[in-house]
Amino acid sequence: MRLVYLIITLLGITLLIGCAEFPTAYSRIEPEKARLLDFIYEPAEAAPGDTVLLKAVFAGKPVEADDLNWRMSQKVIVNQYGVNTAIDTVPLEIVPQACTFSDRTSCIAFTFVIPDNIIAESPLIPENWTALIPEYYREHLPPALQSMSKSELLGMVDNMSPEVLSSLPIGEETLSLLPILLQCFTVPMRIYCTIANDHTILSSYSVRYNSRLTSIPQLHLPVNRNPYIDSVGVYVVHAAQLSAFDPTEGKHSFDYRTVPESGLVEITIDDRTSYFMAAFIGDIDSTLSIDAAMGNGTPLPEQFVTQWYLEFDKDEMDEVSPSDLMQISGNLPAAGRYLSRLYPTRNSAITTCTAWLEVRDQFLNEYYRPQGSTLKEMRFSFVYTDEYVESVKKK
Repeated sequence: MRLVYLIITLLGITLLIGCAEFPTAYSRIEPEKARLLDFIYEPAEAAPGDTVLLKAVFAGKPVEADDLNWRMSQKVIVNQYGVNTAIDTVPLEIVPQACTFSDRTSCIAFTFVIPDNIIAESPLIPENWTALIPEYYREHLPPALQSMSKSELLGMVDNMSPEVLSSLPIGEETLSLLPILLQCFTVPMRIYCTIANDHTILSSYSVRYNSRLTSIPQLHLPVNRNPYIDSVGVYVVHAAQLSAFDPTEGKHSFDYRTVPESGLVEITIDDRTSYFMAAFIGDIDSTLSIDAAMGNGTPLPEQFVTQWYLEFDKDEMDEVSPSDLMQISGNLPAAGRYLSRLYPTRNSAITTCTAWLEVRDQFLNEYYRPQGSTLKEMRFSFVYTDEYVESVKKK
């Protein structure tokens, strides 16, 4: 993962830690409670010594830079059961400042420098670094490479260039093992953000050398980027109570509306209709699984996870039960788009809603893969047909 997975422990959903109280629906934003929408790192992955921009976007209760305390750890340890924790946490030396995402959010940004020694001092990388390489491939490492100490190997990688590569005592077979070697030498760092008198947010960011070595074309190293949302749209499907929908199958007629640049879209709510939000994601990266990095496969495209957050007008909420509010859920890949089911509000008092779509990339079976994310805001307005209002009253 990016690991920018944000860990918040909430009703079995791991994404935030702390003792804050949240609504029953994880997706619902409440105006009196600060909620993180996304930590957006640019770039999505970096090498030791690189500078990274972190943009933290919050909704709900306004957040200012002085409300936040930042700490970091460059040492993450993992036990035999895969449970990880961070040690030697220290204050993060930064100068946070306000930034702009939208007038409905709070945005705090700052830059930080990846420690030069983060990989060298990581407890995840043993002094006997060859133990990280599967035994079968370890046998093919040339003696000159096997005899290198951890610091010597990291020094070689840290200074690698096309010129240096040509002078190294390694052949084509060893060169082909560098992708798996660099995977094994990927380490996570932790960033902690504590909101004053509230909860703590935990974020992990993976560091590896791939981005530094892209000038060596024969290595074919994957570098992860943040996802890009090409567009978002609404499928209005002329069939009731659908749990899933694929527009390419032709089973149901539908109308499709793209959310405009303004982000404002009007939806007519009818009891005989089903609704699906569609996210079209562009610039899809490819990467290598552990097996592929060992030479047993080819690069494969990354996958994505979508998360919707919703905030309703507090002036419209007085007599509306939370269980009657609109929900958007699901993560259904279909014909180049990611679909989520929209369940309309069952009370016509709700006429507007602000929504945020967070998209995170992911890929299984890759050591500590860096994870990218992005965020898009939109605004819904609702018109309810008389038939829908009457049908809701009867239930």
